[in-house]
Amino acid sequence: MPLNSKLGLFGLAKQTVKGTQVTPPLYSHGLSSGGLAHDRSLAPQALSSGARTTGQTILSSQSPGATVQSPAYVAALGLYLLAAMGVDTVTGTTPAYTHTFSHGALPWMSLYQSLGGSEYMSVYDAKCSELKLSWSVDEPVLIDTTWVALSEKPAQATFTATTPLDQSAAFLSPIGGTFQLDASTGTPVTATVLSGDMTVTNTMDVETASGSTMPAFAQEGDITAACSLVVVPDDLGMWQRAITGVAARGGTTPAESPIYGSFAVTLKENLQPTNYAILATTGAKVMWDCAYPSPSTAGAAVQLSWAGIPVASAGGTPLAFALTNTVATY
Repeated sequence: MPLNSKLGLFGLAKQTVKGTQVTPPLYSHGLSSGGLAHDRSLAPQALSSGARTTGQTILSSQSPGATVQSPAYVAALGLYLLAAMGVDTVTGTTPAYTHTFSHGALPWMSLYQSLGGSEYMSVYDAKCSELKLSWSVDEPVLIDTTWVALSEKPAQATFTATTPLDQSAAFLSPIGGTFQLDASTGTPVTATVLSGDMTVTNTMDVETASGSTMPAFAQEGDITAACSLVVVPDDLGMWQRAITGVAARGGTTPAESPIYGSFAVTLKENLQPTNYAILATTGAKVMWDCAYPSPSTAGAAVQLSWAGIPVASAGGTPLAFALTNTVATY
């Protein structure tokens, strides 16, 4: 009987040390798309011979990892943010713990996947190379993550997560949230936002050493961030200020140096106020870019698609995430 792809769960847990897989996963949940991956570098051996065919194939490297998308479940979200940022500073008392995330050494993670109700796989010694949070209008907030890993179990024993979130309705939503933007100052103002996203990228140098085709190490490099907001404006004053740097409307000359703005977004739990949770994301120093809008025969409201590059402010974090939920520690 064929395997049913609908029957699939993803799990994750934080390792204490490299080399020791954590079992079972702390959280498990369904996926919107993606899953664990095992990529191999295969190529015919390049040799001259007595025939035009090739008799050997070279396996030079293998790369376990994952690329997954799911709703941003409020319980597991803190673990994802810790994996992408590195440091979680916790304040508050039950049930309102606030997790403030900042950049530091990334933890090693164990990742799991079930498929078809009978097949199980895991990778471990994994690190998060990219995390993206996104939403459109009032649809659930999605989290996309990309992972590199050093170790793998192609045949993993059955697992049951400590905290299963399968079919949970406790995920982040834009409904009831707040959305602020300013393209030329550090004081964002309320904006009519249709969609948006925030991305943290950790550059990873993954190398294979002599002696094994599996990766030997994953070295963390640059940290970069990106954000975007699609806004319906009342006028183009903010666009003018972002280009000219002139505080009042009417600037006539494009600025020759970067103009930094800011944004602040809060997203709330779908089940609030029953199990209230909130994620506050801010970019205090963002260089925004936005195309000048074009007329349209449709007569629809003008939209501005702001694309931003957050850079490190005095606190050293281009994007600041603060998650309040009922989880005491990750």
